Amino acid sequence: MKHTIDASTLKALSIAMTVKTETTKTFYYDLRNGDDFIEQFLDELFKQALLVKKYNLQTCVLYNFLSEQKDVAAIASIYKFFCNVKVLGYNSSKFDSHFLLRHLMTGNCSIKHTIGSASAMKSIKVLHKNYDNVSITFVDAMNYLGPGIPLKQFCKDFSPKGLQQESKGVFPYDLLNATNYKEVLGGNIIYPREVFYNSLKKEPLPEEEYNEYVTEHTEMVSEGECMWDYLQKYNEKDTQIMIPALDNYIQMVREFGIDLLQYISLSSYAYSVKYAMCYQDFSIDGCYNVLMEDHEYH
Repeated sequence: MKHTIDASTLKALSIAMTVKTETTKTFYYDLRNGDDFIEQFLDELFKQALLVKKYNLQTCVLYNFLSEQKDVAAIASIYKFFCNVKVLGYNSSKFDSHFLLRHLMTGNCSIKHTIGSASAMKSIKVLHKNYDNVSITFVDAMNYLGPGIPLKQFCKDFSPKGLQQESKGVFPYDLLNATNYKEVLGGNIIYPREVFYNSLKKEPLPEEEYNEYVTEHTEMVSEGECMWDYLQKYNEKDTQIMIPALDNYIQMVREFGIDLLQYISLSSYAYSVKYAMCYQDFSIDGCYNVLMEDHEYH
């Protein structure tokens, strides 16, 4: 008896990031930039990390105050703190990080340390030999949430009122394979709803989302764009819609005097929030002795 085993290998097609400082910029790379497009992306990521570091230092009130006081030791300590820049993904620990790992261990990059398991990397700190004064740490934003919350729901729940972003849209993942991706992405066909069937979740695409795809893609086709352009827009929106929700979430936690990004999980920062709330009404001049009247012990 003969046995046949099909082994699938996932290959990265594209990658995008959105960087926020005083402005918000989005960067996108795909196979059309060359087989080393992920290396190009990582190089740009470290360039942007330097700008984020500079922006964070400029907007840090404590750092500017200490600079005026010329407190060299304190300045050095805070400067070191800002030399690591967080890069947040969504559900990246179980999916996206695996496409990056090979590239983070070769070439100009090296992994300093990781938190998590091989199947779920919660945090990956990375160094770059050409940028010795900054490091980046990849963090999955889902670390700070309850289980099973999709990106669309996160953006809806945490974005400020009036700033909820449109959904990232849909993409026919199951249609692509190693032999047809150039043909599919180079075309401008408007695909039927059946093509968007989610084989992982065993779910068809909701009709409302399909109609949104048809409207958007029809407009792009009329302007002479192809599926590569649709993929780019889809990837860019995937990162852009996170910004208002993440900003608002970070600000919510900051009200307790806590920096969300210095924690690695929901439980770890919730622990600090608990104690911050305990001391909200604390007064150094108050009396907190508990006297138990008519009791054998005091």
